[in-house]
Amino acid sequence: MNSTKKVLIFFSLLTISLGSFVFLPKITNAGDIYELSQGERVILDNSRVIIEPVVYTDGEFNNIKFDVYEGNNKIGSTNDFTRVGWEKKLFYIYDLGHAVKFEAKVYSFEMELGIWKKLRIELVSAPDKPIISEIKLDYANQNDAHISWLVDGEYNCSLVYGLDSNLGNSTNIFRIAERQETQYDYYYSANLENLNPGTRYYYKIVCPYGTTGTSVGEVKTFDTIFGQPDLVVEAIN
Repeated sequence: MNSTKKVLIFFSLLTISLGSFVFLPKITNAGDIYELSQGERVILDNSRVIIEPVVYTDGEFNNIKFDVYEGNNKIGSTNDFTRVGWEKKLFYIYDLGHAVKFEAKVYSFEMELGIWKKLRIELVSAPDKPIISEIKLDYANQNDAHISWLVDGEYNCSLVYGLDSNLGNSTNIFRIAERQETQYDYYYSANLENLNPGTRYYYKIVCPYGTTGTSVGEVKTFDTIFGQPDLVVEAIN
């Protein structure tokens, strides 16, 4: 059998209905982008991971979550979701001591009579990308603050903070893991000092990996508290 026939058979197998589900290949010359209808699944490159988008509405927006399979076994559903126009986002599910990771970006979405007909979505396997989670402000005083977060591994991460959401003129605090917090996660923290009282600060967590990869947490904010006014005592004649 020549290689051309093998490729044709492979793509035919991907589009064979499996019960009520259909596996589809990528759109030709469109990178990792697919056009899916309800009930269709995607096999991610170089893995046994299979992704099925699930759409639900919160009354105002259509949100897309994902059912995740390894081979024929469903291992769970993502807690997080995405929407049309949002930036590419990392999704993950922990299974038997490891994390199944992939990135997703939704370009367009169409519904008809309560059933979604076409979802144009980018899906990319991301097994090595760090998962940044549980980002929280532990406290913020007049001139200092403490922030902690978890990452599923030991990386040279940094906390980037500044006075605007673009973090253009920002300060970096480089941190390594302080301890293993759970079976999957390591604990990181950073002290921010010499802050201005009564000021809003923006911050995000950045964790490089590999030679050129970077995992970036969402931009968050905190406010330092106002300083106590000076007490002025005047003599009463």
